[in-house]
Amino acid sequence: MNAQKKEQVRTLPKEGSEFVATYFKDQKIKSIFKVPVDKKHKYEVTLENGIELELNDRGRWQEVEGNNNAVPFGYLKPATVTYIKTNYGNRKVVEVENGPRFIFVKLDNGVKLQFEAEGKFNRVVPAED
Repeated sequence: MNAQKKEQVRTLPKEGSEFVATYFKDQKIKSIFKVPVDKKHKYEVTLENGIELELNDRGRWQEVEGNNNAVPFGYLKPATVTYIKTNYGNRKVVEVENGPRFIFVKLDNGVKLQFEAEGKFNRVVPAED
C-alpha cells in the first residue's frame, strides 16, 4: 500500500495566509502540512488552540474543524451568517465544510445545517446512525 507522504512546510499560498490572518488572527499556526491529493495537494493547518484547517492547493478553505472549540464563520455568505445568528444565536459553530455543492455547518449541540453555495438555508442534515 502506498501511503501519502505529508510534507511539513513553513508557508501557505497567499489566499490561505490571508484567510488565517483575517479569521484566526488571535491564533498562531502550530503546523502546516502539504498533503498530496490525486494530482494536486492540500494544506492541513493546525492552530495552537487545536482548530484544524484544510485548504486546497491555492489556499482556499475547504474545512474548518474546531475540535471542541468554537470557530469563526464570517467567511461564509452573508445569508448563511444571518441564518445562523438568527436561528442558532445561542449555539457555537464547531465545524464548517465546503462541499462541492453545499456548505455544511455543525453546531455544538450536534445539529448539522446544509446551505446552498449562494448562502440560502437548505435543510437540517439528519444525525448519522
